[in-house]
Amino acid sequence: PMSAPKTTVAIANIAVPVPVYRDEAATQELAQKLNRLYDRMEAEVGRIDTPIVALRMAYELALELAQFRDQAAAQEAEAARAMGDLAAALE
Repeated sequence: PMSAPKTTVAIANIAVPVPVYRDEAATQELAQKLNRLYDRMEAEVGRIDTPIVALRMAYELALELAQFRDQAAAQEAEAARAMGDLAAALE
């Protein structure tokens, strides 16, 4: 199988090789999002303990993904209800 294109981004001043997401600009924006999250963690924690910060960042990103999925599921359920109502109205 063909591997995804890779690039290098700077996260917490460390060069990290990563797969490209959509394009280079989108990949760099994801890295900047992580840098903003890292900066916030650093401000909250004070002293950086890399494993703890990495786990906190992973948790926050997983939480954001879970919330997005919940929101998408709720919107999908609402759309299905609306389609059912429309179908009933057309009968």
